[in-house]
Amino acid sequence: MKITKLKGSNKRSGRCLLKLEGDMTIYNAAAFGECLIEFVEGYKEYEVDLSAVSEIDTAGIQLLLQLKKKAEEQQRTIQLLGCNEEICDLFDLYQLQDWLAPTASTNATVTGA
Repeated sequence: MKITKLKGSNKRSGRCLLKLEGDMTIYNAAAFGECLIEFVEGYKEYEVDLSAVSEIDTAGIQLLLQLKKKAEEQQRTIQLLGCNEEICDLFDLYQLQDWLAPTASTNATVTGA
């Protein structure tokens, strides 16, 4: 699993753009969760691009829900984008599809790995 902070992230404005790549499965959820926490400190608004997530299971969905819960507790917002068919199917299965909201930011570019 790889997490990349995208160009357009700015602590002054409070906006963080992240791209997740690879598998979000039980096999790497713990390590991924710890890594993700490093990226989310110091921002008020997050956009998380899931378009490069190749596989997701219940552990991956739980990780996204934990991230959302933590953000809400800290009065922050998280918006998911780039939902592939597998992720959308799981959100439908768990009746979480309303959590996916479109975003106006579609031209984010990678700043580094």
